[in-house]
Amino acid sequence: MSGAENLSTTVDAAGAPVIGWTSWSPTAFARAAHEQKLVFLWIAVRWAAASRAMETDALADSAVIDLVNRRFIAVKVDSDERPDINERYNLGGWPTTAILTDDGEVLTGGTSFSRDALLGLLGRSLDAVAERGDAIRAKAKEIVRARHERPKGPGLDSSAEPDRAAVSWMREQALEQVDHEYGGFVVGPAEAGPHEESGAKFLHVPVLQFLLDLSRASDDSEAATALTMSLDAMGEGALRDPRDGGFFRYTGGRDWSAPCPDKTLEDNAALLGLYTETAATFGRRDYVEIARDALRFVQPKVEAVDFATDAAADAVKACLAAAELLGDTSLRDVALTSFDRMMLNVYRPAHGVAHWYAGSPSVWGLLADQVRASAAALAVHQVTGSPVFSMLAEELMRYALRVMWDEDAGAFVDRAGTGDPDACGFLREPLRPMASNCEAACVLMRLARLGDDRELAARANRILGYFAGSYRAEGLLGAPYALAMLVSRPSDS
Repeated sequence: MSGAENLSTTVDAAGAPVIGWTSWSPTAFARAAHEQKLVFLWIAVRWAAASRAMETDALADSAVIDLVNRRFIAVKVDSDERPDINERYNLGGWPTTAILTDDGEVLTGGTSFSRDALLGLLGRSLDAVAERGDAIRAKAKEIVRARHERPKGPGLDSSAEPDRAAVSWMREQALEQVDHEYGGFVVGPAEAGPHEESGAKFLHVPVLQFLLDLSRASDDSEAATALTMSLDAMGEGALRDPRDGGFFRYTGGRDWSAPCPDKTLEDNAALLGLYTETAATFGRRDYVEIARDALRFVQPKVEAVDFATDAAADAVKACLAAAELLGDTSLRDVALTSFDRMMLNVYRPAHGVAHWYAGSPSVWGLLADQVRASAAALAVHQVTGSPVFSMLAEELMRYALRVMWDEDAGAFVDRAGTGDPDACGFLREPLRPMASNCEAACVLMRLARLGDDRELAARANRILGYFAGSYRAEGLLGAPYALAMLVSRPSDS
C-alpha cells in the first residue's frame, strides 16, 4: 500500500505540505474513534488517468491538505493491492472518494472531485457530524448490528440444484444484445459513456468466452458469428493501443471510438487468451497478429518484479496458450519461468498464495488469487506434464476450501478472516462473489476429473446450486455462471 505510514508526516521531501496518508488498519479506525474524527478514504489505481488527475489537482491543493490533515484520518488504498477493500467501498469507479465513520460506515462520497467540490464534501460532512454526531454514530452502530443479523439475500439457496437451462438462457441474452452494426454488446443507460447518444462499449470478455466455448461444444454458427463479429470490431478499432500494444478498458462510442486511456493486465490477458483460442479454433490468421500485438503489453507485465497474483496468473495462462499457437518456445519458457518465480515469491504451503508482491508478499487469503493461481498451475501441468503442478493446483483449492468455504451457503467467501473482530468496517462481512465462485467451480470440476474426486465435484455442484437463482439478475454479467455450466457438461474434457 502506498502512502505515508507516519501519521504526523504532512510535508514531502521538498518540505511542501501533503496529506498525511495512512494505511487501512484497525489502528487508523481506532485513532478516528479516539479523536472523534471521520475517516477520509481514497481508493485509486496507478494506471487510471482520473486517479492521477485528482491526486495532482484536488489532493494537492493547500486548503484540501490542511482540512484533511486537521479534521480527518486520511486512508489511502490502492485497489490493485487491496481488491477486497475496493469491492466493499467502491462508489462507482476510480478514484473513489468516501467519508466514513469510525465504524467504517459510508456517510457520503463519490468518485473524482475537483478542488471546490471536494472542499464542499468535506465541509458538509463535518457540519453534519457537528450538528448530529451522536445520532450518526448511533445509527452507524445500529446498521452494523442489523447487517450481521440480516437473512440470506433473495435468490440464493444453499439447497438448490444448478440451473441446467443456464447455457440456453445466456445464449439468448448474448444474441439478443449483440450489436449487429458495430459488434460487441449494446449496454443500458446506466453504463453509457460520455457519448450518451451512442452509448459506451465494454469488453464483456466472459460473454465472448462463453460464445467461443459454446460454438466449440455444439457447432453453434450463430454464437460463432456473434463472437467473430465482435472480435473483428474490437481488433480493428480504436480499442487497441497502437503505441504500446494491448487493449484499452472501454470506449466512449458505440462504434468503438473515443477509447478510455487506461489498460489493465487482467483485461489484456483475458483478450490475449480469447484471440489465441479463437484463432486456433477457426483458423483466423488475422487474430494471430492481434494476439502478437496484445503480447507487447502482456509479456513485460508477466516478467515484472511487482505484481498482483490473480492478474499475473491469468497472464501466465494466456502466454502459454499464445506460445502454443505461435510455436514460440521462448515465450513458453518465459511464462513457465515467471510462474515458478511467482510461486516462489507468494506461495507458502498450507497458507495459499498472497495477493500482492513488491519485494515481499502481502495481503493473504483472497479467493480470486487461490482460484486463478490454481487455474494457471493446471495450465502449466498441461504444458509440462509434471504432476507437481496439478498437485499444487489442488493444494491451493484445498486451502481455499479449508479457510474460505461457507458450509451453510455452499459457496466460497471472498477472503479468509471475515468476521474477525480485528477487521475494520465492511471487511468484517463476508462477500460471496458470483464470478470468483463460478471460476472456482470450474477449477474444482477439472481437479475432480483429474483425480476422480467426487468430493470436489460435489463442492462445485453446490456452488452452482447456490447461484442458480441469482445469476440471471446480472444479465450479461452472469456469463461466468453459464461458462461453469458448460464446463460441468459430461462431454467437456
